[in-house]
Amino acid sequence: MIELIRVNTPQQWAAYHDIRRTVLFEERGKFFSGDYSENHPDDRRAENHGLLLIEDGQPRGAMRLDFYGDGLAVVRTVAIEVGQQRRGLGSAMMGLVEAYATARAVVVLEVNSAPDAVAFYQRLDWLMIDPLRESPLLRKRLNAER
Repeated sequence: MIELIRVNTPQQWAAYHDIRRTVLFEERGKFFSGDYSENHPDDRRAENHGLLLIEDGQPRGAMRLDFYGDGLAVVRTVAIEVGQQRRGLGSAMMGLVEAYATARAVVVLEVNSAPDAVAFYQRLDWLMIDPLRESPLLRKRLNAER
């Protein structure tokens, strides 16, 4: 069973940060003193939802969804646990976040993608908006009738 849950407990926060720190910093060679903070204020803002992908009771992915109002939300810090990648979990997580966002009146999602993840988003029908940024901007309009 795969589900997407909002991070709430100390154990969930620990799993959320462990996945993000390992995948997005350590695995990319970006982990230097002070580069990753488990106490970043953006993670705890009410309008920003830390989310965990759970498979058979185990955390497998992490991301944050920031709500900006007027039907816009931004996908941030998407990561699938090392050793669990290339199993379709990223696609499953994105499908679940689309449903999560739609249930909260979001009609447009945006993501500032890592350059090596652009093709992943495009396979999921995200449209390139600005390819010239360091983190290319992609957008997806959600079907409000889901």
